[in-house]
Amino acid sequence: MIFKTKFTLKSFVQLFKSLGQNEYRDFILHSFQVAKISSLITKRLGFTNWGRIYLLGLLHDIGFLLRDLKDTTRHILMESADTERTIERYDLKNIHPAISYLLLKNTEFFGEEELGIVLYHHEDLGDSATLEPFATILRLADTISRNLTRIRRFDDYAIVLPEVWRKVKNSKDVPKSVKNIALEILEDYTLVEQLLDDNPHFEIFSGFFDQAVDIDTFIEFAKIISLILGTRSIFTRNHLSLVARTSEAIARSMLGTLDGKIMKLAGFVHDVGKIKTPLSILHKKGKLTNEEWILMRKHVVDTCHILQEADLKFLAVICSAHHERLDGSGYPLGLIGDEMFIYQKILQVADVYSALIERRPYRSAVSYREALDIVKREVENGKLDEKVFIELKNVVLSDPTLMRARYSDVLRDFFGDHYREMAEILKDILWSR
Repeated sequence: MIFKTKFTLKSFVQLFKSLGQNEYRDFILHSFQVAKISSLITKRLGFTNWGRIYLLGLLHDIGFLLRDLKDTTRHILMESADTERTIERYDLKNIHPAISYLLLKNTEFFGEEELGIVLYHHEDLGDSATLEPFATILRLADTISRNLTRIRRFDDYAIVLPEVWRKVKNSKDVPKSVKNIALEILEDYTLVEQLLDDNPHFEIFSGFFDQAVDIDTFIEFAKIISLILGTRSIFTRNHLSLVARTSEAIARSMLGTLDGKIMKLAGFVHDVGKIKTPLSILHKKGKLTNEEWILMRKHVVDTCHILQEADLKFLAVICSAHHERLDGSGYPLGLIGDEMFIYQKILQVADVYSALIERRPYRSAVSYREALDIVKREVENGKLDEKVFIELKNVVLSDPTLMRARYSDVLRDFFGDHYREMAEILKDILWSR
C-alpha cells in the first residue's frame, strides 16, 4: 500500500517549528529569527536565493546539538535562558558550524558554496570572499537575533531595539548596502514583530516553500528533526533512528523499496510529540503516577496533531497507532486488528523491539535475542502481528546494526559518507557508544 502524497519544504519547516518546546524554545526561536532576517535582507537586496538562505539560517546552529551529553540527564540548553551564551560556553572550539556543515551536506540539497555560508557564519571572510555577501548577512542576522533574545515583554522593545539599531550601524566589515537594508527592516514597526517570533510567516516568504522535494531528500530533512528530538535525552537518542532503520528493513522485505522509505520516514517522526513531554517524566526511574501516565501517553496525540499541522496526514495515521495493539489493549483509540493496516503494524513491532534493546532510566537494555523472545510472546498473546514479527527476526539476524543500540550507528546514518570527518572533529567530546 503506497500513500499518494507530496513532500514540501513547508512541511519540514512546520515540523521544525513544532520543536520549539521546553528546552528547545529559545533555540528554535533563534533559528527562526536568523532565518527570517537573513532571508528578508537577501530578498530586498534583489537576490533570488532568499528561500535557500532562509533554510540555511534555520539550520545554521543545528550542529551544536551534537554536544556530548555523557551521563547527564539534563540538556545543555537548560543551563541558560540565553541560547547564544550557552552555545558560546559549551562550544569554545567553535566546532558547531563545521558539524552543521557536514550534516547539511549529507542532505545533498545544498550546494557547496551555500554550505560554506553556514561553515563560516562566525568568521570574517573579507570583501573579496566568494561567499560574500551571504555569509555576512547570516552573521549579521545571527548577531541581531542574539541581541533580540533580551526582549521578553513588550516594554523591552523600547530599550533593546534602539540598541540593536546602533549596533547594526556600527557593525564593522558589513557592507553599507546590507546595513541599510537591515536597518530598514528593523525600523519597520509593521514587520519587526513578525521577524522576532517563532512563526515561519510563509505569507512574507511566499512561493518557495510550496516546492516539492523527493522522498529521499525529505527523509534527510526528517533525520534533522529526529536529531533534535533524540539529543534531548541520553535515553532516547538512539530510538528514532533505530525504529526508522528497523521499520524500513521490515517494510522493504515485505512490501518493496518505496514502502521501506515510507516506513523509514515514519520511524524518524513517530515520537515527535514527545518534544512536549517533560524530561522529568522521560527520565523517571520509578513507576509513573496515573497523572504522569496521562502526560506520557499524550505524546501520541501530540504527534498526530503535529504531523497533521505539517500537512503530513498519511504519516499522522501511521504514527498515531504505534502504541495500538491488535487485541484492542493499546492507546489512544483502542483499535483492534482489522481496524489497522500493515504500515501501522510494522511500526508497532519495530517500536517495541527497538525500545527493548535500548537502556531506559528504569531498566537496562536487553539483548536482541531476549528482545525477539519478548516480541514473540506479544505475538502469541495477540498483541502484535505475526507476519511482521517473522520479518523482524529475519532482518535483525541479517543486520548487526539492528542487534544493538549504539549512537555511532545513529551518527553514521545521519552523516553518511561524512561520518569520519564528523567523528574527527568531535573526537575529544563525542560519546559514541
